[in-house]
Amino acid sequence: MLKHPTLDQLNALGLHGMAKAFVELAANGQADGLGHHEWLGLLLDREASWRQGFSWWEGCSLGDAGRHARRLGLWIALAGQAGSAADEDFPGLAALVRPDGTVAARLPDWRPGVLTVDIPL
Repeated sequence: MLKHPTLDQLNALGLHGMAKAFVELAANGQADGLGHHEWLGLLLDREASWRQGFSWWEGCSLGDAGRHARRLGLWIALAGQAGSAADEDFPGLAALVRPDGTVAARLPDWRPGVLTVDIPL
């Protein structure tokens, strides 16, 4: 499939679940028979699913890091790379957890970014 302006906009807006579904639907010959409402419904369903997966991943990652930080009395940095496999997406996450287990700083979501934090010594 050629690059489509809609795909670019979906990615720019951080709607990665919708973007992935858009590519899959456009490549599928059976999708040609779908109306606009069905297309939109499928895209929205995929986006909601992607965000639920990210929320789960975020909670598990930050929860584990907080527990380890408190237990060990250490700063813990998280830097996960986003990606995907045939059947699963891997959202990225960047955060710094204080020794008391609270989050000192983090990127707002799964989109690429740079996290710069001053750590008191």
